Amino acid sequence: MFVFDTSHDPLHLQAFPPVLTQEGVDAHFDEIEAYFMRRSPNLPSALLADARGIIMTNARQRQRVALSFERMSPVLEKRAVAHAIVVDNAVVRGALTAVFWIKRPPWPIQLFSTMEEADRWIRQRFAEEGLSEPLAPPGWWASGVATKAG
Repeated sequence: MFVFDTSHDPLHLQAFPPVLTQEGVDAHFDEIEAYFMRRSPNLPSALLADARGIIMTNARQRQRVALSFERMSPVLEKRAVAHAIVVDNAVVRGALTAVFWIKRPPWPIQLFSTMEEADRWIRQRFAEEGLSEPLAPPGWWASGVATKAG
């Protein structure tokens, strides 16, 4: 099940199911695009993408991700503090690298092996930008996935 959890704003969780369908990818990225397009431009945001369970993606799905990056660039390049993607599959890591070759987002984005590393980097980015650290508790991403997917 796809998850887009905004309950720890300005931290946003994006989680992917192991097997992706094109319809699911399209609907998920439509939801994320709509959210960020209507969000106030003065509010900072961070996105933690949990892609640990993904088995593989195809070219059309990677193109949809690249299109989403392109569509959101005018909005997120000004307000995205951090975009951390957690990947534990070498094939998916390679697919994301291919997406970045097509369209590298103009906001800070990094790949990580664990959710904890990604969360530390996100919080560090808030400090580097002179922003208050988000109030989300340690492990905030686990409750979001349990709430939305359970």
